[in-house]
Amino acid sequence: MPLKAPLRHAMIRKLGMFDRDGIRDHLLRLDPETRWTRFAGATSDDFITGYARRIIRMDSAVFGVFADGRLRGIAELHGWGPEAEAALSLERGWQSHGIGDELFVHLLWAAKVRGIRALKMYCLQSNARMRQLAVKHNATLIARAGDVIASIHPEWPLPPLPPVMGPPPPLNWAGAGSVTAQQT
Repeated sequence: MPLKAPLRHAMIRKLGMFDRDGIRDHLLRLDPETRWTRFAGATSDDFITGYARRIIRMDSAVFGVFADGRLRGIAELHGWGPEAEAALSLERGWQSHGIGDELFVHLLWAAKVRGIRALKMYCLQSNARMRQLAVKHNATLIARAGDVIASIHPEWPLPPLPPVMGPPPPLNWAGAGSVTAQQT
């Protein structure tokens, strides 16, 4: 199946304060359904702008996927200690190609490095992609009124990730679902 977007090269890296404008722009580019499922309801552009200013904190690790010179998706880990919260967003044309899974693997590693024993994700019951991603990573799902809590306990061995020193190598998205790490 061909990619829905002209994605030939993508790179995942940790985001910092200098990426806040790109984070804001990414979140503002989310189509209405994706924005609704990411934030579990309607959000204004002003809310998105404020959220982007606050996303990078001392207790957070945020990873982004870049393609065509733009930030196309983010994975967020918020919290220290035994439990933290995770969230993901990916622009519509970049969904269903394994990119969210790659971002999620980065979150699992960050959680393990921080000593987090339980990773929680909250999503709407209608968000089948997030539920599938959580189940793929051995989550326990608990349905509540209209939403789902996914609880993941990061365990060894985790999926392979590039060495800790330096940024992860860029990823080559040469075809639907095929990901190869390129050494730089």
